[in-house]
Amino acid sequence: MKKSPKRLKKKTVSRSKNKPNRRNKKSEPKKQNKKSKVKSPAKSIKKVVQTKNKGKLSIETKIPELLVVANWKMNPATLDEAKMILNTTKRTIATLKKERKGNNMGIVLCPPAVFFGDMRGKVENSRNQKNNSSISFGVQNIGIGETGSFTGEVSAAISKSAGAQYSIVGHSERRAMGETNEAVALKVEAALRAELIPIICVGEAKKDEQGLFLIDFEKQIRIAVSRIKPIDIERIVFAYEPLYAIGAAQAVTAHQIYERNVLIKKILTDMYGKERAFKVKILYGGSVDASNAIDIVFNGNAGGLLIGRASIKPEEFSQLLKNLSSR
Repeated sequence: MKKSPKRLKKKTVSRSKNKPNRRNKKSEPKKQNKKSKVKSPAKSIKKVVQTKNKGKLSIETKIPELLVVANWKMNPATLDEAKMILNTTKRTIATLKKERKGNNMGIVLCPPAVFFGDMRGKVENSRNQKNNSSISFGVQNIGIGETGSFTGEVSAAISKSAGAQYSIVGHSERRAMGETNEAVALKVEAALRAELIPIICVGEAKKDEQGLFLIDFEKQIRIAVSRIKPIDIERIVFAYEPLYAIGAAQAVTAHQIYERNVLIKKILTDMYGKERAFKVKILYGGSVDASNAIDIVFNGNAGGLLIGRASIKPEEFSQLLKNLSSR
């Protein structure tokens, strides 16, 4: 009888010792659950980026505050040169990131179609190595059809599947080859359907004292967006590029750029209302370089730049990005 109480005491002691252990075991998974809850938003964000977001801009394709679009046109002559230009651009962006500059700036590269895969692959590899390179890609043109017997054409859907996020539409050089306002409208519609952001180029061929050139200018804008829904107006970008300034010795004045910016928004306000019209980003293109970029953006009130010649000159383009980041 004396031993039994001792055994009971041992049992009670052992149970009391085990109780904290059981609580600890139960509490451990709770801690893990709390951690998983903290991590889940990041995982969900990655999933959203990787999946298509119909009718909405995905996280990757959200239009940045200052948009710099590099239109390489039919340049450079070799893939090695293209890689060199890209590497210089990547180093410049990495330096700006370290200095915490240019956080509001997004760079879109539009290389020739045959270089697209190689260029995008190098940027994706850099991202995997945690090099925070804020480079997106666009195409210089898209076909109207989605698939079919259109030799030499690349559709918006194919461009999107290859990793493009933007598409230049209605560039003056395409219009010079016969692209009509109606064709531009169909391409804008195709781009939005494929979830690309169209960069619609508009601009006068020449000016006249009577201001008749503005009639054609307004016509370009109205027809370009004639096939889209009102809500989609926030998903497009305009680029004002006067034909006489492309490839010229110098760009037009900041004051003229500001005036066209106001005119475009006035036309869009008439079509879609002020709230939607003022959300549309308007770029400037035409003889942009490192020396005039700041004046165009800040005095011309441009939402960014569409750059041709200077974008394939590595040092020039890098200096341009540095200048914009310094303000």
